[in-house]
Amino acid sequence: MIPAALPKVASMLALSPRLTLYITGSLMPMTLLGIIPGIICAFFGNTTLLGIFIIQILAGSGDFLISCMLIKYKTKGKEVVILDHPYECGLVAFEKQ
Repeated sequence: MIPAALPKVASMLALSPRLTLYITGSLMPMTLLGIIPGIICAFFGNTTLLGIFIIQILAGSGDFLISCMLIKYKTKGKEVVILDHPYECGLVAFEKQ
């Protein structure tokens, strides 16, 4: 499982620093509020809290999909500014010409 994820990690590290910060920021709520506490609850056997944390993971799946879109985004070495879209789900990328 880990070797299959290495190309994705390598491509993420090759992204510009702004994209990496955006991806990290979008994945933190799902990681800190869903995945880590969910693993702890599964270890201790608390099914009520585990259900709540599974809902948190599902709520963060939209951010995960946007992060996947960003990992596939090719910057071609240009400076890129990433912003949340003002009125639709997603983001806007501005490239310096």
